[in-house]
Amino acid sequence: LVKQAKEKFEIDDEDFDVPLRTIESRIKADRLEVWQPGEVSPIIETEVALTSLIIMAGELKSPLSVGDIIHMANSLIEGTPVAKTLIDWKRKKGMDVDPALPLLGTAWYRGFSARNRQLLEAQNGTKLARRREEQCDYPSFERMYNNVEKGVIASGNGVVLDEPVHMDIDGNVVDDSSAAIGRQTSLKYTRPENCFVFDETGSNTNGTADKRKGGQKKVVGRGQKAQEVTGTKDCHFTVVPVTNLLGELVFVTIIFPGEVFQPSWGIGEDPFVVDVGDDQAASVGPGKRYPGMSVYTVDGKEVPIFFAASTSASMTSTILRNMFAKMDELGITKRGVDENGNNYYPLVILDGHFSRFGLIFLKYVNALLTKWYPVLGVPYGTSYWQLHDFCSQNGLFKGVLYDTKSKFIQRKRLCGLPPEIKKTEIIFVVKSAIEESFCNQRNAQRALAKLGWNPFTRATLDEPDILRSAPPEVQKERQDILALRGVSGSSTGRSTTVVTSRSNLLTKGSGLITASSQEDAADRIASVVADLNWGNDVTSQGIIALAKNAEARQVGREKKEATENAHKSAREIYHDKSKRLTSGLVFANGDGVLNDDLLEATQARIKDNEEKAAAKATLWYSIKRPEKTANAPLRNLA
Repeated sequence: LVKQAKEKFEIDDEDFDVPLRTIESRIKADRLEVWQPGEVSPIIETEVALTSLIIMAGELKSPLSVGDIIHMANSLIEGTPVAKTLIDWKRKKGMDVDPALPLLGTAWYRGFSARNRQLLEAQNGTKLARRREEQCDYPSFERMYNNVEKGVIASGNGVVLDEPVHMDIDGNVVDDSSAAIGRQTSLKYTRPENCFVFDETGSNTNGTADKRKGGQKKVVGRGQKAQEVTGTKDCHFTVVPVTNLLGELVFVTIIFPGEVFQPSWGIGEDPFVVDVGDDQAASVGPGKRYPGMSVYTVDGKEVPIFFAASTSASMTSTILRNMFAKMDELGITKRGVDENGNNYYPLVILDGHFSRFGLIFLKYVNALLTKWYPVLGVPYGTSYWQLHDFCSQNGLFKGVLYDTKSKFIQRKRLCGLPPEIKKTEIIFVVKSAIEESFCNQRNAQRALAKLGWNPFTRATLDEPDILRSAPPEVQKERQDILALRGVSGSSTGRSTTVVTSRSNLLTKGSGLITASSQEDAADRIASVVADLNWGNDVTSQGIIALAKNAEARQVGREKKEATENAHKSAREIYHDKSKRLTSGLVFANGDGVLNDDLLEATQARIKDNEEKAAAKATLWYSIKRPEKTANAPLRNLA
């Protein structure tokens, strides 16, 4: 019915809708035609200004609560002609006007919210790390895709097309942009199986913090609590899946807590299988007491498992280096010379974890015989671009893992065993979680496509949180294209409707009502806004001050980068000892590549630190043993 009405009355607004309950009530009351649109709010022009301030506050990562909005509205109209008009309107309607109470309350807010539902929405507030707020913007993600595209070509794993093309989610070239995903691409992969992504996902044998699988609920007797016994002993572990850009899981690393990895942790000990006694050989193997761990993809291909250990069960540079070396040893990666005489070698897209900057890892990936092309993604924006952070990857893995741990504990209880998961039992709970999530190639392929990695369509640039920091003309172009595609959600489930402080507020909500009832709507709104009591409201003053500060900070940042790094190479920047070698510095300079320049700068800094430590030791020794300092070798003093 709504679709027919939109066609009949030529309604172009894609957000136009009539609730089913409204249609049913009209039919029941036999009132199918509306003869009057209802009364316009007496502060409708002020609501346009309020909407703009609310949107601006959201952009500045300082969202307002309902109470903030009501207080701001009352403060802005206090003592103005708008307040007088509102008081007269209320008295005309027979409403009591108490001078001690605010003119606007929750009833007004409900109407205001309903009128502007296309522009505003209420959400549960979340916290945003400062670095993420500063770096998760359109220019950063555009730089990331540029860096990776350059890397794919430089590492011999892709070529540049003669002309850019549109591609659909399955990688097929399409002529109609409405059937495409992301942007046009000029990159064609020649060896997608030689390009890799990976991520660490940590967990714990302690199940008290586990969440429900897919929001699953438990049914109990009325008055009872749906409580489930779980283990409480802490044993952290980390799972590291490695996937190529064909969506194939090619390697898995499991990191246990400990100084040195013990083979018994990787072999496992199945508590539900009886030990045959002294014959160790008869107890080792699949289905036996000590089964080991094997992971298989959907098509039955076995995935290599690499075990490691660190004190906190987290990734280290040594583990990362050994992990890459094992992949090279197993032939998962490819190096050689193509038919055109160009070298090719593996590429990996990395996040900014500190383990990526360790000397042992940098030496390995930059050595001639084991060369990789390691390139950074946006350091604080991994939830937007990293494959294994996608809901069908890490989200599914966590859900299955929680469920598997719960069933494992329940089975131990049924067997009269302590309801705890030992270190030698970790492999049993992670196996099915890996196979049901990371091993699903089709899910991985669709995730890679939606993130803009393969096909290389840069699709994450259309994420609302990213797109809203793009230039206005880019925002307009992309919103029109997304509307043409009928996109109702982003790759990660977020709304693709991007409302910014630059949006035309006369086309929706209170602004549209004003424009419909007044010919000079823009001038009328400007006149009313000018009369508002801006000096009386702290909230609006704060929003405007934040906007000015943000603009000044951006101008200052651009000026600083232009003056400090002008005519400086990445090598010179890395060797500037006034700067820390962080992922942010490397990402913003040198194409985000962990290359020879970074290795050289890291070695120089380590040498400098060692010399400082030696000098400090010499000074200490000269104070404690002055008579032996003069002739003592420096190596002994250090």
